Amino acid sequence: MLSATHSPGSPFQVLAGRLAQLVILLYVAQLTWWAVSADILEILAIVPDDTAYYLQIARHAATGAGFTFDGLHPTNGYQPLWQWLLVPVFAVIRLGPEAMLRVVLVLQSLLLGGALLVLVRVLGRSVPGQILLPGAVIHGFVVLVMGVDGMETALLAAGLALLVSTALGSPAFRSANARPQWLWGALLGLVMLARLDSVFLGLSVGAFIAAPALLDPRDRGVHLRRLVRVVAGASAVVLPYLIGNFLAFGDPMPISARLKSCFPHLSPDGLAQLPRIQQALVLLALAWILGVLVALARRRGRPKDRSGPSELELVVAVLAGYVVLHALHVVLFLKWAVFTWHFAGNWTFAGLALMALATRLLPLVPPLLLRPAPYCLAVMLLAVFAGWRVHLRQERTTANWHTATWEAAAWARETTPDTAIFAMKDSGNFGYFSERRTINLDGVVNTRAFQDVLRDKGLADYLKQAGVTYLVQHAFPDRPDVSDGTYTKFTMAYQSHFHDSWSDTLSLPRANEVFRSKPYPDHGAPTVLAIWKLPAE
Repeated sequence: MLSATHSPGSPFQVLAGRLAQLVILLYVAQLTWWAVSADILEILAIVPDDTAYYLQIARHAATGAGFTFDGLHPTNGYQPLWQWLLVPVFAVIRLGPEAMLRVVLVLQSLLLGGALLVLVRVLGRSVPGQILLPGAVIHGFVVLVMGVDGMETALLAAGLALLVSTALGSPAFRSANARPQWLWGALLGLVMLARLDSVFLGLSVGAFIAAPALLDPRDRGVHLRRLVRVVAGASAVVLPYLIGNFLAFGDPMPISARLKSCFPHLSPDGLAQLPRIQQALVLLALAWILGVLVALARRRGRPKDRSGPSELELVVAVLAGYVVLHALHVVLFLKWAVFTWHFAGNWTFAGLALMALATRLLPLVPPLLLRPAPYCLAVMLLAVFAGWRVHLRQERTTANWHTATWEAAAWARETTPDTAIFAMKDSGNFGYFSERRTINLDGVVNTRAFQDVLRDKGLADYLKQAGVTYLVQHAFPDRPDVSDGTYTKFTMAYQSHFHDSWSDTLSLPRANEVFRSKPYPDHGAPTVLAIWKLPAE
């Protein structure tokens, strides 16, 4: 609850809310300017290679070729909602690959910025201005600035912002009216389609709604009906996608998710799959859930005691459940290719948790400090985050494999015919920027049948039948002779992450090498990107 001085209509609260929204707008303006004006190599140093999978598939779908990365094989190796939204963008705007990447980044900054403006406005009703303004600076950086990467990250964060905004004071949880509950469930379903492991958010929401039905027999029917409506709304959005996947590909899960999962077996890497910062957020989430449960138990034992968790603290507890369940899934059942953007939803939890915790601790701050503190802190945080971003750009503008891949793609675009077909692992940037058909050899945007080819040691025949004329490889960690060009022959096999087996070996003579990039560091050692003409003898 806000005090009278800091109630939603008080001058101080209104000013803080407007400044908080201004902070978000400044972030959007900075990101938009960066996306439009930055050197393409600076952008590629920050944007993941997987972003180009989305862009290439969208380009093919927009031209009527279907959802395919290589233009030869259909694939479902993507998070669906973001992929679907990109198709009309590529259908309406037809520019070169570099310009389209910039367009997508601008659209992401506008989409996520708009969602955060809504969230900040809603938070102004329950978060004091002293917390709201610096909280917007922190939340804007960890969610908005870090979320504009061309991946599904921004869409997930925008969906979470709208989900939280509609949950705070929502009629879905304050009335018996069915329509708001259906609609809120449908929004939850869209968040799940934005990133499929958001199913763990659905489980956390379900547990939160079901808990009162177990603890309060008098209103059990009300809570159960609410649960059924929310689940039905989410299912109406998610089930058609899962059924369509099963009918088209024989598996409700996309191929990219299937390759990374070892369920029902336990992951061989376990906790190593979870970055240190995410381990810390899991501990914070567990502590938050425990604190909320203790507070609810105390209030239940004292019916006249109206103190207890605020509405925002309860929402953060639901997000905390999502963080914990998602982390458990990663630790127990993922075996390969777990990246930082997989945990994008955790930053929404972290930003809101900081605001809620600071609101709880605000009465401990001396009143004399309350007026100037938010402005000073907000300015200081903006300066720190601006400096940090400049530092990150300077660090990432050095030579790297993204830069080398873009240069190799430019070479392919300029020197090879339109009919040339390439094959490569980690092939997003190369396939997109080269504008040449490129078969993905790690399988994340290929088909289940390709995994059988690798297992059956039929890769050489597969490449020949597909008409592949060039093979690309971007790192040689165990072959310094290949990196420095002194090798005679390089042999390469590819792993089937589905079958946990290896393909037949391809033999690539030095004489067949047609492109070699400038050296760049790979795990501390110099390496290169190389292209060979096939068939190799």
